[in-house]
Amino acid sequence: MTVNERISESGLMATFDMAKKKDKELAEMILLALKVDRASIDRILK
Repeated sequence: MTVNERISESGLMATFDMAKKKDKELAEMILLALKVDRASIDRILK
């Protein structure tokens, strides 16, 4: 399952999109909770 699919399935897409722009710490916590690896998290949030 892709990261986008994981976020979508979790129902957190709107929250993640907002967090990615305004609250990187929250975005990181969401990705960690969805078991996304550190390298991918760093790439997504840069």
